[in-house]
Amino acid sequence: MSSQEYKLEDPEGLPDFTLPVAIVAELIPSLAVDITAQSIGNLKVDIAAQSLTALNVNITGSQITLNVSVTSPLDTSGNLKVAVQSSVTINVNIASQSVTLNVNISGTSVTIPVSIQSQAVTLNVNLVGSSITLNVSVTSPVDASGNLKVAVQSSVTINVNIASATATLNVNISAQSVTLNINVVDFKSTITPTALLEKGTQQIVGTSFSSSDVVLYTTPSNKTAYVIVVSYYARNTDTAYSRYFYIYAVVGGVSKQLIYHLLAPGDIRSHTITGGVVKLLAGNQLKAYAETNVVALVCAVIIEV
Repeated sequence: MSSQEYKLEDPEGLPDFTLPVAIVAELIPSLAVDITAQSIGNLKVDIAAQSLTALNVNITGSQITLNVSVTSPLDTSGNLKVAVQSSVTINVNIASQSVTLNVNISGTSVTIPVSIQSQAVTLNVNLVGSSITLNVSVTSPVDASGNLKVAVQSSVTINVNIASATATLNVNISAQSVTLNINVVDFKSTITPTALLEKGTQQIVGTSFSSSDVVLYTTPSNKTAYVIVVSYYARNTDTAYSRYFYIYAVVGGVSKQLIYHLLAPGDIRSHTITGGVVKLLAGNQLKAYAETNVVALVCAVIIEV
């Protein structure tokens, strides 16, 4: 009895595969995936390697949504934390109409050129480095009022160049030690007694005396005093001889006469001087002298600063 060999039909092409496809090899030098379908509902790629040097993604579709999950440290608000620990240059170009940029720098050497082209930008800068130079050039308003707010918490040099013909610069300094260099090319200064009254502490001194030398005021050790008003009355009661009356300052142990009168017998002198009389440093004194038979009254307004 003869036997007949059974043959299968020749295969045509490769069998179809249905995703997902699992690859469990330890090492794959190159894996090329070409997807030509017009629509793919969901393509999930899970990379579990400990170290991934580079991941290049080239997207050529017209409308594509790419969701990227970053497992780097995030703060409580979900923002990515980036620590700069050495010399780094960061260029930031913001062209949108409304942007909030928060920059916290703790590195030893950082250069950040920032170009802001939008009309309304809030820029919060917190500088905590030991030595930082901050150069700010503002060519357009940064907020609705055109104000730039800069908070300085350590040693910082701030150079402000105002090229506008008319500008107002408001500076609020609360640090304990600040060096402020101001170069003013066109300035007219007027300091009035009213300005001193607003700035310092007012002291009003006065006394009546006769035939004596009196101390009207002594500047405290930590103060500078400005005598802005002096008023006096002096009368020589002698009917035969002329007598002296004067008000003077003692500066560094040396007497400097401010008001001087030689009163004839029965003569009376009275006057009020305003607008700034003399500046007295710590330890300086304001005094008055009336010779024998001279009756005097002196009053002074002094501002301590």
